[in-house]
Amino acid sequence: MTLFQPGFQLELVDKLDTLKDGAVPGPSPVIIPEPAGLQGLGAPALPETMIDPPISVGGQFDPGVPTLVYLLSQIENRDLALPDFQRSFVWEPNATRELIVSIIRGFPAGNLLFLRGGSNVFLPRAVEEAPSLDGHKPALLVLDGQQRLSSLFQAFYGVGSHRFFVDVRALMQGADVESAVKVFSTTKARQWSMLDGQARSLMFPLARVQHFADWRDEVVEARSALDPEMNKTLRSYLNRVETAIIEPIRSYHFPTTTLSESTPTEAVCTIFETLNRTGIKLSVFELITARAFAQGERLRERWNETIERNPVLEDFAIDPYYILQTIALRADLVPRRGVVAAMDVSTIVEHWDAAVAGMANGLTMIRDECGVLMLKWLPYAPMLPTLAAAWQWVEEGLGAGSGARRLKLQRWFWCATFAGDYDNAPNSRAEADMPLLCQWLRGGEPPPVVRDFEFEPTQWATVTIRQRALYRATMALLLRHRPLDFHEAVPLTRTVIESTAVDDHHVFPKGYLQDTRLGNRIDSVLNHSLIDRETNIRIQKKAPSVYLGEIEDELPNDLPRILTSHGLPHEKDGPLWKDDFDGFLEWRLHYLAEELQKVTSE
Repeated sequence: MTLFQPGFQLELVDKLDTLKDGAVPGPSPVIIPEPAGLQGLGAPALPETMIDPPISVGGQFDPGVPTLVYLLSQIENRDLALPDFQRSFVWEPNATRELIVSIIRGFPAGNLLFLRGGSNVFLPRAVEEAPSLDGHKPALLVLDGQQRLSSLFQAFYGVGSHRFFVDVRALMQGADVESAVKVFSTTKARQWSMLDGQARSLMFPLARVQHFADWRDEVVEARSALDPEMNKTLRSYLNRVETAIIEPIRSYHFPTTTLSESTPTEAVCTIFETLNRTGIKLSVFELITARAFAQGERLRERWNETIERNPVLEDFAIDPYYILQTIALRADLVPRRGVVAAMDVSTIVEHWDAAVAGMANGLTMIRDECGVLMLKWLPYAPMLPTLAAAWQWVEEGLGAGSGARRLKLQRWFWCATFAGDYDNAPNSRAEADMPLLCQWLRGGEPPPVVRDFEFEPTQWATVTIRQRALYRATMALLLRHRPLDFHEAVPLTRTVIESTAVDDHHVFPKGYLQDTRLGNRIDSVLNHSLIDRETNIRIQKKAPSVYLGEIEDELPNDLPRILTSHGLPHEKDGPLWKDDFDGFLEWRLHYLAEELQKVTSE
C-alpha cells in the first residue's frame, strides 16, 4: 500500500489522536525462550570476580569552526603543520580548482581533525610549499584534511606548480563560477604574473584574495586610459565580484575537531589509520610509520637517512615498501600487504640495515654488471625484494666464494626475468624462491627456473615496447657491454644518457621502412638501440648505409667499435651497411641468443 493513498492521511491522523493521551506504544513483544538448562532456575549467577569495563583512551576533543583564511594564516605562521608520517601532497590541480568552486558556492568541504601539542610526540613537517619549520614547534598537527589544506594554501598563497585565477571578463559575459575559476601551470600563468597583464585581461589571481580591494583599485587605475564613466562601471562590477566571489572565500568556515594534548599516541595512530581507510589509500609504509611512532620509532626519519646514505635507492625510485618486503622475506614471512603491515616494529628495526644493504648492493650489481643502468631498464621491480633478501647469502661467502655466489644470483636474475617468473603473483613467487636460492647459493641444486631455463629466441621478433618487461630485459642485455655513444664515442652511463638525451630508437628508421608493410617487425626490440638525440635527428628517414656513412666521415676509426658495442653488425658487407632489414633482424636475433646463453648458463 502506498503511504499517500487518497484518504490515508486523514485515517492516520485519526488513529494518532486516539493515542495522544495514552501510553506510548512499544514494539511488538518478542518472546525469547530460556536456554534448556536454565528453565525454571531463574537468572544465572554473576561471576564472583567482575572486571571493570575498559576506560576509553580517546582523550578529549574540542569542536570549532575557524575561517579558512585563519587556518591558512596558521600554516604560514608555522603553527599548523603535519605529522611526519602523513603522506605527501598528491592532489591534481583540477581537484583543487573544484574545491575552490565548492567553497565559493558555500558547499561543505568536510571536517578537519587536528591534534594539539602533537609535535611533542610526532616529528612535525611543514605543509608542502609553506615556510619551513626550522625547529619551530607548531601548536597543531593535521590528522585529517592535509590534502585540502595543502591545496588551498598553495592556491591562495600563489605557490606550487600551478596558479589559480578568477576570469572576471568571463563572468561579465555570463559564465558561471565553475567556468570562471581557472588554473594554469606557472609557465602559462606568467602572462598574468604582473598587474598590467591582469588589468588588461581582467584575470584576478586568487593569491591576492585577502587583498582584493587593493587589487581592484590598482586595476582601475591601470585602466585609467578608459573614459571615467567606463572606469566607474568597472569599479562597480568589481565590487559585485567581491560580494559574490571573494567574500564567500574569506568568510568560509571549516568545521574542525581538535584532539587534546593528553590523547594517547596509540589512539592518535588508530584514529589516523581509520580515517585514511576511506580516503586515498595509505601505503603500508605510512601505516607502519604511524604505528611505529607509538613505540618511539621514527621510520620516516630512518628512511630519509637511508636515502641520503644510499643514493642508488633514489636513482631507482625505490619505494620503502620494498624494504619492508625484504624484511618480511628475511624473517620468513610472506611479503603480502597484510602480512607486511602487521609486522612487529621490533622485527622491522632488527632487519632494517641488512635489508637496506641488500637492496643497495643488489641494485648496484644489476646496474654495473647486468646492464640495468637506470630505472627505465629495470624489467621487474617486484623481484627486487627477493634479490635484496638473498644478498645475505652472498655476503656469507668468503673470498672467491662470495664472488661465485654473486654470479649465481646474476644468473638467477636473468633466468627469472626472461622466464617471466614475476609476471604474476610476485609475492608468492618471492616466498617460493627464497629457500631455493638459499639452498643454491650455499652449494645445493639450482632452482628449477635456472636448471630448466628455456627461451625461444624467435620471440624477439615480436617483442615491442608493449611487452615491457621482456623489452627492458633485452635492452639491459645489450647494455651489459656499456655501448658507446654514437655522437662522442664515450661509454654510456647514467650521466651521459641524461645529458645527451639518449633513448631507444629504431636502427632502421620507421620512415625508411614505412612502405614495407612489415607490421610490428619494424618496432621489434631487434630494431632498437640506444641513440642520442642529435644522432637520431640526423638519422631521420635515411637508410642505414646513408647515415652510417655520415657518421663514418666524422668518426672513421671509432664507428666499427661503436656498432660492435651496441650489438650491431659493423662489417661493410653486413646487413646494416647493405640496408638489408630481414638479414639484419636475423643477425640481431642470433647475437641476442648468444648473449642470453652466456648469462643463463654456467
